[in-house]
Amino acid sequence: MGRPSRAKVSARANARCPKRSVAEKSADDETLKERSRCVQEIHNRFSVVHATSPSSNRAQEDLHNRNSMTVLVDARVRSSDATTTTTTTKSSQPHTRRGVVYAPTSAVREPRNAHVYCARFCTFASEARMPPTFATCAGTHAEVYECVESDDTERAGMMKCVASFEVDDDDEKESLYACEWCWFDDLATDARRKAPRTTCLALAGEGAVIRIINCMTGALHLNLIGHGGTVNEVRAHPSRGDVLASASKDLSVRLWSVKTGVTIAIFAGSLGHRNEVLSVDIQNSFRDGVVKLVSGAMDNAVKVWTTPALSDVVDKATTWDEPLANFKTIVVDTPVFSSTRVHTDYVDCVGWLGDAVLSKSVDGEVKLWVPDAPNGVVHARGTQFRLLSSFPLKNANLWWIRFGISAARNVLACGNMKGEVACWRLDDDGALTRNPQRLTSHPIGLKPRTHEFAMDGPATVRQCTISPDGRIIVAACDQGLICRYDVCHEDEDEDEDEDEDEDEDEDEDDENRGQDDGDSDNADGDDGNE
Repeated sequence: MGRPSRAKVSARANARCPKRSVAEKSADDETLKERSRCVQEIHNRFSVVHATSPSSNRAQEDLHNRNSMTVLVDARVRSSDATTTTTTTKSSQPHTRRGVVYAPTSAVREPRNAHVYCARFCTFASEARMPPTFATCAGTHAEVYECVESDDTERAGMMKCVASFEVDDDDEKESLYACEWCWFDDLATDARRKAPRTTCLALAGEGAVIRIINCMTGALHLNLIGHGGTVNEVRAHPSRGDVLASASKDLSVRLWSVKTGVTIAIFAGSLGHRNEVLSVDIQNSFRDGVVKLVSGAMDNAVKVWTTPALSDVVDKATTWDEPLANFKTIVVDTPVFSSTRVHTDYVDCVGWLGDAVLSKSVDGEVKLWVPDAPNGVVHARGTQFRLLSSFPLKNANLWWIRFGISAARNVLACGNMKGEVACWRLDDDGALTRNPQRLTSHPIGLKPRTHEFAMDGPATVRQCTISPDGRIIVAACDQGLICRYDVCHEDEDEDEDEDEDEDEDEDEDDENRGQDDGDSDNADGDDGNE
């Protein structure tokens, strides 16, 4: 019978897709053109927009150091209407591509079954020639795990505990809530030899003391003393691992020198937070020694702080050998941005994404936004912000459920009270608008070698941490549960499968159009027979 005729192909296509009017087709074409134009603006207009900004020189210098997600965010923000204070990127139709898919590979349980409130991947593990390594803290203990990567199917995907630290038994009030990887450079005994870098783990919690553990020896390096209440989070500077920031119940944020224990700066005052500070993060840039932080607190406020040039101050703090009380600590009492309109409840997690801010509240939503800079003398502080996108969370209306961002800024993950993890691949097409992949934290269904646990229902996911390359996600949960997910393959949505079927029909139609004159005559003959 030969190849089907053009008329048959058209009839089959029309049977699947009902005919549309000329006006509908024109509207669809305009929609496609508009989407195409927006994508081109995001990818191509970044350098042009920065060239017209007041800080064009610094922007062009930063251009090569920023990741692709930062470029997308800055382009979308700066190309928006200057008079608009809120810009959303929600779409009525989520993007059909799901991109990289994660699958559960293993799970372990903390021996004491204490709630695991924090987990952190070591971002400089590759520099130290270490496998993917993360730390957790629960109760009075902290553990360090290595993610086993092996060709052996029985070992691949496992988590191996390689170190364990315990707070002194006489400190009954201590309960660890935060941990963070940091480092400091030893003074070289030989001037010709490069100073080695010592890897440390910072532990903090209800005792208001930040303990710096030397991971090379397992001994306590020093205690950072100064906070007057529970320390809820500690974060190391992405570019300077020897600089540590902490958020505390005493309404303050502090900046420390890991090596000497000096308090470099304090962020608090009459214009600071009015309630317990829950989260803090430091921007990656360290240009001219300026440190930029974002903090969230129980007063529903998000604040952005900046310091004067601290290069000389940080160097001085690193080599300080006098009593700590003699060091002149910088006090920053006025933030450059402050707003209680981003969220309507406790802000328990914040993080930088380039020049934009990711923040999560107990209201069950993660928001991506950009704070406006202060405007001269009239507005001493910025209060306006531009909303880029929002990531709604289901069953996450609970205090202390925190998201995680990979060091490459390409993966965002956050858990909930039902033991699920929502994951967004920020480097995929349409990442800001598509639905997340949802993973379960309960170990049911995993391989037999991971063992089954007697769980009292799904464990609340308190925090997610992601490997620097974004290939591994670890969920820290209640009841001592720690789950691991690994990238398995790429997948497509069902809608995209349907589109592929329609594309096949169109390809067949194109092949028929490319036939020679003889095939066209045969096709006409088939039409006549019909």
